[in-house]
Amino acid sequence: MKYKQLQEKVKELEDEILRLKTEESRSSLIEEALQESLADYELLLGKIPGVVYKGYKNWAVDFFDDKIEMFTGYPKEVFNSRRMKWSDLIIEDDLEPVKDITKMALKGNRSYIREYRIRIRNGQIRWVRDRGSVVCDPEGGIQHFSGVFFDDTDRKEARDEVTRTKMELEQIFRTAADGMRVVDKHFNVLRVNDTFVDLSGVKEEKCLERKCYEILGGRHCHTSECNIARILKGENRIEMETERERMDGSRIQCIATATPFRNERGEILGIVEDFKDITDRRQMEESLARSEANYRLLLSTIPSVVFKAYEDWSIEFLDEKIKKLTGYSKEDFNSKKLNWYDIVIPEDIQSIKESFKKALEEDKVYLREYRIKTDLGDVRWIRERSQIVLDENGELAYISGIFADITEMKLMSQELERSHKELEIRYREINELNTNLEKMVELRTAELVSSEKKYSRLFEDSKDMVYICDEKGKVMEINPSGLELLGYDSREDFQQVTLEDVFRNPADARNYRQILENQGYIKDYEVEFKRKDGGILNMLITANAILDESGEFAGCEGIAKNVTELRRVTEGLMESQKMATVGQLAAGVAHEINTPLQVILTHSQLLADDFPEGSEALADLKLIETQAKICGRIVADLLLYSREGERIIGSININQIIEEVLAVMEHSLSIDRIFITRDFASHLPPISGDSEKLKQVYINMFNNAHDAIGSDGAIAITTQHDMDAGEIVISFMDSGRGIPPEITNKIFDPFFTTKGVGEGTGLGLSVTFGIIKDHGGHIEVESPLSAERLEILERGEGDKRGPGTAFIVHLPTT
Repeated sequence: MKYKQLQEKVKELEDEILRLKTEESRSSLIEEALQESLADYELLLGKIPGVVYKGYKNWAVDFFDDKIEMFTGYPKEVFNSRRMKWSDLIIEDDLEPVKDITKMALKGNRSYIREYRIRIRNGQIRWVRDRGSVVCDPEGGIQHFSGVFFDDTDRKEARDEVTRTKMELEQIFRTAADGMRVVDKHFNVLRVNDTFVDLSGVKEEKCLERKCYEILGGRHCHTSECNIARILKGENRIEMETERERMDGSRIQCIATATPFRNERGEILGIVEDFKDITDRRQMEESLARSEANYRLLLSTIPSVVFKAYEDWSIEFLDEKIKKLTGYSKEDFNSKKLNWYDIVIPEDIQSIKESFKKALEEDKVYLREYRIKTDLGDVRWIRERSQIVLDENGELAYISGIFADITEMKLMSQELERSHKELEIRYREINELNTNLEKMVELRTAELVSSEKKYSRLFEDSKDMVYICDEKGKVMEINPSGLELLGYDSREDFQQVTLEDVFRNPADARNYRQILENQGYIKDYEVEFKRKDGGILNMLITANAILDESGEFAGCEGIAKNVTELRRVTEGLMESQKMATVGQLAAGVAHEINTPLQVILTHSQLLADDFPEGSEALADLKLIETQAKICGRIVADLLLYSREGERIIGSININQIIEEVLAVMEHSLSIDRIFITRDFASHLPPISGDSEKLKQVYINMFNNAHDAIGSDGAIAITTQHDMDAGEIVISFMDSGRGIPPEITNKIFDPFFTTKGVGEGTGLGLSVTFGIIKDHGGHIEVESPLSAERLEILERGEGDKRGPGTAFIVHLPTT
């Protein structure tokens, strides 16, 4: 029994030993497996591209390998030791979206994918893709987060780059200068850009509903030459110049290009067509051909010689007109067998060099006159207008310009100068004659007083008109010369004529008598007499009053000298002198402005036919034509200024002629809300003068005031009689922009103007000044207005914003 129990005990021990050995062997296997699993786990951690983490609610995080340092720049110990939390790296703007995704995961299957930005140790921003899940306890509370961080920066940037590239390509397609469309294999229009819409005249949505041949069709549509058909047959790129029809029926010339686009297997998905509109280019080429023809015509018709010259005096000409000017052919110069220096008069070389040097230092443009010698030895004067052209380095490249033959103008100018000197000599001779005549009159008057006998002889023999009148103006005695001057045959024929009847202007007769009665004599009183046959004589009267015993006026005796011829010659000399000066200018203007203006005007009109309406070139040509016409008007104004019109002298009521001018101009002023204030003195004495020319003065005044104000302003006109000065004073005041002090002394100069180009010639105030001066008066200007004149202006209506200007005209009374 004991043995059996012992055997059983031994059996149990053997089984226990066997079990322990088995467990030891299993533990060894488990440990080996665990070691192998741990090696595999570490290999897996090293192989996967992400960073495995375990996170917690307070943003603490544990990492299991060192890839986190490569990702963030911080070693894993910084996080595992809790010295840094993951929230410390997350960009602040992304923190709330990360929390929101976590909340959504808790409400769902507890897994999440989060994308956000972190700032790594070197300051750079990196994108993180966070894949993980929330591990909860049995009660649903968060135990920890388990997941992997992936560096998503490159993918994000690549995706953004793709998006940008796609947008750029779309923008390029939409805004391309050429019309573009995409067509599928069945000729359906898939896409069009904005330029194609403009080119075809069909809205985009309508294009996408049609076949390609229905929009911007051409003669190759429905044929084997169709671009789409050729691409579908295997051609890779097609380009042709063709004509296409727009929706409105108009046609355009274009270069059409077609290329296929394929999938990765090389199959055609569609065709891209590009249409470059060359209609304008075609028209420009045709226009250029016409322009070249016109250019050649222009060269052949302009009177000047066009040239291109160089620093060494060599020169090139474009046509044969140089032969007419110099006698040498253009080939003589173009081949450099002859240069310009060879034919210039040596004495003029230095001045030519100086003008060139000055132009080179300043505006690169010059005008100069000098002499040349022709092949026959003749000397010709030329005027050269040139432009210096520089290369890209600022060095002299060449000189372009024109030569004009001014020999005849120079000879005319010299002739005018000689005539002017001769006129001056004749003028001095006539002055001496006039002085002698005055001395003779004084001598005869003295003899009349001293000797009755001498008086009688002088009376009868004098070539001047000698007369005696009673207190009523009846001519009691008149000598034969007087009768002859006035056109009467005998004294009996003159019986019923009074001295007032002889005066052409009754106001002159009244003034003559008034002066005699007031001061007892009159000397060198110039008036106009009427002849019996209606002719007019200019007479110079010297007379004495005859008084009775009581000292009352009883008549007069006087001598009237006929100065008609003297006046005519003097005025002729003055006019000749003026015209001699203006003639020089006019000759230059006629040659230098009118001829080129006509050429410019004619050819700008010819060229205008070559350009379509609305084109920029046509607008430029119209501008040239307009400006040429303005220059023509300026020349006309200059010639008008140099002429003296007929003067019609009469008695003038100043208030009346101002009202007549206002009747014409007040309406246009009122349209611009410019109000007129009148302050006219009553019973003004009349003045002697030309009413039409004085009206021109007042029209100029109103026009100047209108220009100075523009709109919304006031004008005041006052008249008054200054008895002490013996004159009428007319004041024109406006509320305009005023006249700067620095130009006040220039406003009456010819051609001076503050208006813009094409708005005035600068002759208005010059003409005004001359008219007032011819009437024995003068004109003053005041700007800004004085307090006294401002008070007058403010009495009326209208805006008073400007400093204002006043023109004060003084005219002598009769």
